[in-house]
Amino acid sequence: MAKRFNIRSYLRFSFSRDGTFFLNSLIMLFFIISTLFVIEFMLERYNKKNRIYHQQNLKINQRNKQYASKNPYGFTDKIHLYKKNKGQSRIAILGDSFIWGDGLPYELTWGHLLKQKGSKKDFLFTTMLWGRNGWESVDEFRFYKNEGVKYDIDMLIIGWVNNDVNMGNFKVIDYKSVIKKNSRYLNAFFPNFIDLVSMVEEKIYFSVSGKQNAYVSWLTRLYSDKNLIKYMERVVEFDSIMKKKGVPYFYVFTPNNHSPTDLWYYEKVSSLFEKHKIPFIDLSKRIEDKLGHYSLEELKSNPVNWHPGPLVTDYISTEVMNHLLSNYKEELKLN
Repeated sequence: MAKRFNIRSYLRFSFSRDGTFFLNSLIMLFFIISTLFVIEFMLERYNKKNRIYHQQNLKINQRNKQYASKNPYGFTDKIHLYKKNKGQSRIAILGDSFIWGDGLPYELTWGHLLKQKGSKKDFLFTTMLWGRNGWESVDEFRFYKNEGVKYDIDMLIIGWVNNDVNMGNFKVIDYKSVIKKNSRYLNAFFPNFIDLVSMVEEKIYFSVSGKQNAYVSWLTRLYSDKNLIKYMERVVEFDSIMKKKGVPYFYVFTPNNHSPTDLWYYEKVSSLFEKHKIPFIDLSKRIEDKLGHYSLEELKSNPVNWHPGPLVTDYISTEVMNHLLSNYKEELKLN
C-alpha cells in the first residue's frame, strides 16, 4: 500500500532550521544561475555586433592575402621588374603591416595612396611597396640587403612604427587568467561572462601589482638604453649601406593616431636619429594638428583594428608627397 503524503511532516521539515537553509540555498542558487543566464544573454547580444566587425576585419585581410599571394614576396603590390622603365623615376617603400594593409583594403594604405599621387601627369614616378605583417626594422634591413638591392630604384622610404626597435630579445608575456583557468565547465555555458570577469581580473591584477599590461610592458623593455644602443647600431650600419649604394632614403615615423601615450616613443628615437644624422620625418607630432579633432576610434582601420584608417593614411601620403616635392625634386626628376 502506498505511503500517504503527510503535509504536517513536510511543513515541520520546511520550517525547521535545516529545511529553511535548504530552501534558501535552492532559491539563492536559482537566482545566481538565472542572473548568469541574463548577463550571458546581454553579453551575447553585445558581442554579436563585435563578431560581425571581426568577420569584416577577417574578410578585408583575406582579400589582401589573396592579392599578396600573386606577389613572390607576399607584398600587396604587383610584380615589378628589376629594371625600371627609361626616363621614369622609381621609389620603393619598405615597412610592415602599415604598408601591407592590416585591417584596411590595400588600396587605402599610404603607400598605395602615394602611388596614386605619383602617377599624376605633373610628376610621374612609380612606387614599389615592400611591406609584410609582423616585420620590424631587422626584417626590413634583411630584405633590402638580400633582395631589395637587385631592384633599380631612385629612392627608398622606410615606414617606421614604435615597435620597430624590437631586436628579438624580448617576448610578450601575456597574463594568464586564474579565473579562466579554473572555470572550464562554467566557460562551456557562460563563455561571454567568463571573458568579462577575466578582463576585470587582469585589470585588477595590473592595477594592484603596479605593473603594465603585457604589450606595454614588452614595449617599455624595448626602449631600455641597452636595447636602443643595439638597435641604433643596426640603423647606422644600414645608413652606411645606403650611402655606398648612392641611393637617397629617409624614414617616415607613422603613428596609428594622435594618442599622446605613444608620443614618448617617437620622441625618444627621433633624438637618436638626429644624433646619428639619420634622415627622417616625424609625423607623430604633426598628426595632432591635422587630425586632433577626430576621436581615436574614427582613425582606426576598422572598429576592431587599431591600424591606421583612411584618414590617417591619406594624411601620411600627403605629408610624404610634400616632403618629396620640397627635398627630392631633382633626384626624382619631379616638375
